[in-house]
Amino acid sequence: MDTITNKRQLDDFVDYVWSFYGSDDDSLYPIEGLTKLLIHKATSIYFKAIISSRGNITWGDGDSLDRERVRDILTGVMGMTIDYNPQKGITVQDLKDLAL
Repeated sequence: MDTITNKRQLDDFVDYVWSFYGSDDDSLYPIEGLTKLLIHKATSIYFKAIISSRGNITWGDGDSLDRERVRDILTGVMGMTIDYNPQKGITVQDLKDLAL
């Protein structure tokens, strides 16, 4: 199993997740109350899932699937909420319309 092998890789991945879901004004899908520490915790849960899956879940070198899986842990396991930003071009109603 390939995973993050040094602190720099972990920091880069956390920054990548933060760029999408952090509380910065330029984040596409901010998660209310998110901190980099919470991203670290969710990433740790993700790594435990990778290890326990015995190859069914793999690390993709910090790609978009890894980011989305960490997002799912943040929202589904840790109970955080994404604040879809209408100024960035998507609203909750847009998502509801797409689900129909």
